[in-house]
Parts: sequence; C-alpha cells; structure tokens
Amino acid sequence: MDRETTINRYRDYYHALAYVWTDRNTLVSAAGPLWTPRDGNIDVARCRKMLGNLVRKKPEIKGKVVRIVIDMTGWDYAAIPEDSWDYLDSGDIDVQPIGPRQEARYDVSNDCVTIYQDGLPVWLEDRNGVCDDAAALADSM
Repeated sequence: MDRETTINRYRDYYHALAYVWTDRNTLVSAAGPLWTPRDGNIDVARCRKMLGNLVRKKPEIKGKVVRIVIDMTGWDYAAIPEDSWDYLDSGDIDVQPIGPRQEARYDVSNDCVTIYQDGLPVWLEDRNGVCDDAAALADSM
C-alpha cells in the first residue's frame, strides 16, 4: 500500500483488535486489524456491529470473543519514513501520538464499552446507560 493511502486509512479509520480464548484457555488477539470509520462515537451498538461483522468473516471464533480494543488515538503517520510503511502494522515503528492516547474497550460478556484517555476511564456505556463522569469512573474501577 502506498504512503498516501496508508496515511488516509489510519487518519480516517479506527484500528481495532479482537481478543478470544483459545483452546488452551489463553487470551490472544485472533482477529485484526479491524477498521471502523472515525465518524462519531464508539458505543455499544457500534461494537456489536463490529463483532457481528467479525463473526460473519470468521465463524470459528463465534462465542469465543472476549473483548474488542479500539485504538482511538490520533497518530502522526506523516512523520514515518517511507521505507518503514511495510512494517507499520508490526508494532515495531515508533509513531508519535497527536493529542492524548485514547482507547475504547468493548467487554462482550457485559455488553459494555469503556473509553480510556491516557489510561484513565472517561466514558462508559452499559445496560444502565452512559456515564461520562471521569472521577466517578476512576473511583469505580
């Protein structure tokens, strides 16, 4: 993939991984990267849709997905040397964040999404509704 196409993909889409239990009772990233447009909030409905799409593509993981982790951080991909693009998804390339580090975690068994900013919970949606009180979330985790 050429540099411009890759920059646009990472700029326009969130990158996500799904974690599943293996037959050896080990949690591993078994599916990914998943991509979802950067066009609004990550909420339970969106995560359910991502999970449904994933299971349709990989029926063997149905019932085994434990968590989907979505990287919501803005990254400075334009600063990466062109000869490093082939290794971008390896995790070996040092990419600098633009703004705070953000991550959404969808817990499949509890049907709950928590968004973390710089490692602290700032937003949660579960069957009880939405909580965006970061102090209350930090106290409850």
